Amino acid sequence: QVLDHHIDSTNVLFGLYTIFACGSYNLAQGGHLILFNLGLVIQFSPGSTILVPSSTICHRNISIQPQETRQSFTQYCPGGLFHWVECGFEPSYKNPKVQACFQENHEQ
Repeated sequence: QVLDHHIDSTNVLFGLYTIFACGSYNLAQGGHLILFNLGLVIQFSPGSTILVPSSTICHRNISIQPQETRQSFTQYCPGGLFHWVECGFEPSYKNPKVQACFQENHEQ
C-alpha cells in the first residue's frame, strides 16, 4: 500500500519512527521513501531499516510494479504515553496542574 505524504502528528515529537521494508520489488523502479522536508528520495531496498522523526518530517513511499510485493514493519511511540506519565497516570482533565493551566488560559 502506498501512503500519501503525511506527518505522524500523534507520535512523540522527539522520537524516531522505525521503518523496515521487505518483499520482492525492483528498487530502481519503486518502493522509494521520500522525505519532503529534507528534499530526499531514498531507494529503499528490501531488508532496509531507517529511523525517521516522523512527527516532524513529511514523508511517503512510492508504489511498486503490479507483479511485485512490498511489506513494511513500523515502530513508533505515541506522544500520548508521555502525556499520561506526566499527568501522574491519570487523564489530563483530572490533573490539577493541567486544570490550573486551562483555567488560567481561558479566563478572559
